[in-house]
Amino acid sequence: LREVALTFDSNLTPYMIQELRSHRVASFDDVAAITELIRLHVPATFFLSGLWMLQYPQQSRALAGVPFFELGSHAYSHRAFAPHCYRLGTLPPAQMVKDIEQSERTLARFTTRPSRLFRFPGGCYGAAGLHAAKAANVQVVQYDVASGDAFGTSVSNIVNHTLRSTRDGS
Repeated sequence: LREVALTFDSNLTPYMIQELRSHRVASFDDVAAITELIRLHVPATFFLSGLWMLQYPQQSRALAGVPFFELGSHAYSHRAFAPHCYRLGTLPPAQMVKDIEQSERTLARFTTRPSRLFRFPGGCYGAAGLHAAKAANVQVVQYDVASGDAFGTSVSNIVNHTLRSTRDGS
């Protein structure tokens, strides 16, 4: 039996909030994908940033209410825990624990079954980030296949890349 863990990162940055407010982007909530996962009863883990949960409180509660979904935190501000991580900006080491704890507190407002699972923004981290995660008492969950959906526009390319790159245990 071959198995993989399906995870999704839902994030929001101050720049993305500006895009929403200026109507350059309609939403950063992929309702169609979530609806399809529910329709097919596909278990998944969602890593939600604090800013995303506050922007989409109803969706956060809805995700928490799906028994085969698990929720983890994805930092509060979605700033990187290591330098040169896309264009996320770098969170100073002195603020890392506080950011994780704020994300965990925000997650606890939306679910009665928080997991203490944590994913670094952009998947980027170093020794300071790992130290902060340990101090905040969260379990870091990384990925081995990035679908490319954050920057890709072709559904078929994203799907094909993901299927080619995924192996048992991914």
